[in-house]
Amino acid sequence: MTDKKLKMIGYSDRKKATPASSKKLKQAYAAIILGLLLIPGGLLVTNVIQGLIDDEIADFIKTPKPSDEGYNDWLSDDHPDAIPMYTSFYMQNLTNPQETCAGEKPIFTEIGPYTYRVYSYKYDVSFNDDYSEVTYKSYSRYVYLPELSGSGLSTDDYISNINPGYLGVLDLMKDLNPSIGPEENLVRAMFPSVLAQVKSMFQDMILEMVGPLGGALPPAEEIFFWDWAEDNFPHWGGIFEFLLRPMAKDLIDENGVDIDGILYESTGWMGEADDLSIIDSDVDLPTDLANNLTKCQDLWESDNPLSLTGMDVMENPIWFDAADNPGGAAYQTLLDTFYLTPYQLMAILDWLLASIDENENGWLRNVCIKQISDWESDLITNRKVEEWLFTGVDVLINNVDPSMAKVGIFTSCESEWESEFYGASSSTFNTGQTNINDIGQYVKYNGESTITVWDPDVEVSGTGGTQFAPGVTNDERLEIFIPEFLRPLELVYSKDVTVKGVSLLRYILPDDAFTVGEYEDDKAGLANMQVSYGAPVYLGQPHFFGADPSLLDDVVITPPNQDEHQLYIDVEPNTGATMAAKLRMAINLKVEQTDFWYQTIKSAIYPIFWLEQSAEIPDDLASMFKDLVYMVLDIKEYLYAGFVGGGAALLSLGIVVTTTQRRKQKQKKLEKFEMQKKEFFKYKHELQKYKESKMALPQTIPKKKKLESTK
Repeated sequence: MTDKKLKMIGYSDRKKATPASSKKLKQAYAAIILGLLLIPGGLLVTNVIQGLIDDEIADFIKTPKPSDEGYNDWLSDDHPDAIPMYTSFYMQNLTNPQETCAGEKPIFTEIGPYTYRVYSYKYDVSFNDDYSEVTYKSYSRYVYLPELSGSGLSTDDYISNINPGYLGVLDLMKDLNPSIGPEENLVRAMFPSVLAQVKSMFQDMILEMVGPLGGALPPAEEIFFWDWAEDNFPHWGGIFEFLLRPMAKDLIDENGVDIDGILYESTGWMGEADDLSIIDSDVDLPTDLANNLTKCQDLWESDNPLSLTGMDVMENPIWFDAADNPGGAAYQTLLDTFYLTPYQLMAILDWLLASIDENENGWLRNVCIKQISDWESDLITNRKVEEWLFTGVDVLINNVDPSMAKVGIFTSCESEWESEFYGASSSTFNTGQTNINDIGQYVKYNGESTITVWDPDVEVSGTGGTQFAPGVTNDERLEIFIPEFLRPLELVYSKDVTVKGVSLLRYILPDDAFTVGEYEDDKAGLANMQVSYGAPVYLGQPHFFGADPSLLDDVVITPPNQDEHQLYIDVEPNTGATMAAKLRMAINLKVEQTDFWYQTIKSAIYPIFWLEQSAEIPDDLASMFKDLVYMVLDIKEYLYAGFVGGGAALLSLGIVVTTTQRRKQKQKKLEKFEMQKKEFFKYKHELQKYKESKMALPQTIPKKKKLESTK
């Protein structure tokens, strides 16, 4: 069978695709290729836009250099465009101080808020060579805002509560002589100054009351030493006793105590007693009055560091060392210095210890606590709000250690000089100029990269809480460094919030922020700061929010409330900037029973006050942020959606068209094959019939023709 005959019956070579189907396939392939290009193109374009956004954000949040336009605004927020920072204080007023001292639960009434606008100023600013780090000092100025404070409140309001200064003094006294209690050590420390005051007061009263007698009496100092050394005043009899007994009574009434510890009531004289006697037995000084006077003057000379009134008990408690160890080095030094006999020295030492001894109703203890109370420096004190917060100076601390006399918790300064006077601290931060991911990170605090008050040392790390690296996500913890805590703190994601149309991530302190056993913490939820503050200060969230619930069993205070007492910051994730925050922190003091004057006080952790530092992005800045950042982010998303969506559509269309065309071609091929198969079998059948018909014909050739063919 020839090809010609096969073609005649329809069985031929494969035909090429028709021009129409070929065109559609080419278009489909083009759509697929374009779609494949658009999808990564969309990623590329949006990545370029995101890069531009990141660069703009980085330029905006970096710490400015001195040559940059925003440098002066960074130095201080005392300008109209700054986000205002406010601090509100809530004072805890102890309403039952006497009952508390007797062992009952302290009852507190919260008074506040006392709200201040806080202005911050940086100075002594220095950058390193590549501007990656900046070091500076800073101070704050507080301006009271009555319109944002509680109705009728004033910073002159008086608040009663535990005196941190007194607890600080007791902490200092613990190491003076560890074998005795801190209050007994305090009495010993006050001993020289109290003696000097008693002597001065005694002499002044003598001069005031018997002055008209002129030369009828010896000098006031001699009278004082007579009584101290020989115990013979005012038992002189006659006119002198008549005049001096009322003076002694007035001395007792005005000061509440008698020098020998016998308390008198103002209603009348209480019989025979060693009224103003400091010792009950003679010191056995020489009988000659001049010699007596000279020796007494030497013993009471305030300029002599070895005398009764001149010794510095904190540095060299020589008299108490001699009393605690008779015959020792201090004892011998006193014998040699003042030319005393052992009997005389022991008499003075016995008097000294008896003056303090609780069992003998020591007069010195009574004088000391009255003096402390007059100074308003005792354990429970009553001060103005302004004094509690800023200006308070404790007289007792001033007498022990003047450098620690300021007991106001905060410092409001008007100048760099004032800031330096109060001991400004320095901070070193990463500027983000060389690596934006390090923006705002603490590098050093007070020139040190570690905090050494803890064991082991703690590395300075975390941001100041106002700026984090861009691209914050809700699955990460944020680390902040708050100088008051002297340790880095971690914050955990809580929930999404919206502030003035800006989407933010809220971060809070985790439940394990202050864990017993870490640092010096011994109460869950509170940071024990005694090692750094020199007093039993416990920091935490207000009203013991998030702390050990048993703390509320020891005091009467409003229970904690999450909305009012939880610390949080709201962070914008694209920029890493904190756009709203309420940093809430409570100051608490641990009070325990003492060895002398507060043996029955209720032992507990006492809330003193709490504060709320708040800030929120203003309306105009929120609108600007949305217009700039959100607009660009929306464009990026639209472009991404356009590129990726368009590419996906073209890709899908190309695939659909290609698939459809190939299916059609396959169907046509199948149909053609079937047709060709039918034609083939038809041809085969006809061929078979043809063969059969040929076989039926005669097999011989006619002779005529055969003959003709052989010719």
